[in-house]
Amino acid sequence: MPGFDRSPLRQAKALDYTLIFKHAAAGDPCAVAVRDHSLLVWSALAVNLIHAYDPEKVIFGGGIMASADSILPAVRDYVRRHAHTPWGSVRIVPSELGDIAALVASEWLLEDQFQNL
Repeated sequence: MPGFDRSPLRQAKALDYTLIFKHAAAGDPCAVAVRDHSLLVWSALAVNLIHAYDPEKVIFGGGIMASADSILPAVRDYVRRHAHTPWGSVRIVPSELGDIAALVASEWLLEDQFQNL
């Protein structure tokens, strides 16, 4: 990433989105570029999923939702401008399950598989 050699991110032992959003909020150009690119990718993914599956809502979850105040408005705005849904607007919402969503899905899959034995 251009500017990484001058960014405080280079001193981090591990890079994660908590750090990216923290440094982006402080104005680090490298972190801003990573954050903005990630928001664009997540937003484009949401539009693609909307066009492919025509859902009423798209649910975002996981650790990135620690920055939901930055992520959700950006995704909502992009979806509003780019998604074609003649019936109305798709809701972009945070997961109510937080970081345990994968565990809940795993439990369902396991129960389903054992019931079919």
